[in-house]
Amino acid sequence: MPVSLTRPHLRLRFADGSHTTVRLREGVTSVGTSQAATVTLDGDRYAAPVHALVVVEDGRIVVREARSVKGVYFRVGAVPIAVRPGDQLLVGSTLVTIEDKDDGEQQAP
Repeated sequence: MPVSLTRPHLRLRFADGSHTTVRLREGVTSVGTSQAATVTLDGDRYAAPVHALVVVEDGRIVVREARSVKGVYFRVGAVPIAVRPGDQLLVGSTLVTIEDKDDGEQQAP
């Protein structure tokens, strides 16, 4: 059952160990290596230009593949899938964690 988040975020941990947190807005956030993606995975050679779509609607989050042949890995199941805080996805070589928080974030454009 999907959980409603009041302050949805993505925490991104990159292959080099660095990390950042991005606050999600209502609607669609694209994740990938393209500068056109809402959240850019610079230098992730395993991610596609637009790899995943994170859809926030009424505080609920659904993750979808963005026609990437490289896949989005989540609980070894298929996406789209509703996610909740603490859930982790692998997008390219970047570990993405779903969070509900309000401190020290960078807001998605």
